[in-house]
Amino acid sequence: MAVSVSPRTQIGARLKEARARRKATLEEASLSTRIKPKFLEALEVDSPPSAFPAPVYARAFLREYAAFLRLDPEPLVEDYRRAHGDTPSVMTLPRPVQGRSRRRIVQRGLLVLGLAALAALAVITARQEVLRLPAPPQAEPAAEPADVIVPPAAPPTGVTLEIRVKDAESWVRVGSGGETLVKGTRRPGWSRAFSHPERLRIVLGNAGAVRLFLNGERLGKPGEYGEVYKAMFVRRDGDVEIELR
Repeated sequence: MAVSVSPRTQIGARLKEARARRKATLEEASLSTRIKPKFLEALEVDSPPSAFPAPVYARAFLREYAAFLRLDPEPLVEDYRRAHGDTPSVMTLPRPVQGRSRRRIVQRGLLVLGLAALAALAVITARQEVLRLPAPPQAEPAAEPADVIVPPAAPPTGVTLEIRVKDAESWVRVGSGGETLVKGTRRPGWSRAFSHPERLRIVLGNAGAVRLFLNGERLGKPGEYGEVYKAMFVRRDGDVEIELR
């Protein structure tokens, strides 16, 4: 059952007090949570998100450590965000070409065509003056096409995870719901993006050889070479959280 602690106490102090009550060392906590001791220690001294591979990892580690210490993780995460200004960011996918850019391309094309038409008309007029032929009727200039406005792409509403295998083989498994999307050993150079409206789960057999990108944000490598990495990426309240397994 979760134990609540006064929110006026610093986050790190709350974690230390809870660990002291459990009579656990950082190494014991690391073995249970699969989080390196240096990151647990960083949480206990109120280190900023820059001390972790990415801000999303700081929140994920804090949730796992709080669960190990039998603390309610959500108030701790909210206090961490307020203390360090770590607000959830809405990730946007690359936007399509806007109407203004298309309009410029059309206008430049019409300008080139117009100049070419004027040059041809000058040649025809000069010949007519010599031959004294009646000038042919000039065609009316084509009307400029109406601007085409392309609405901007909406921010992603689910979980998009790109996995890249860099410099060594790694066993990879990705699933969503009860479905397995990919499973097996992948060689260096392999990459693939996976999307799901709510959640994705992954298992990596050689975490140091893999780089992760979450909704366009670089997370880097999730572990060291030879380490097994298990995680669930879950969409909550407009933000994607990582639950370590």
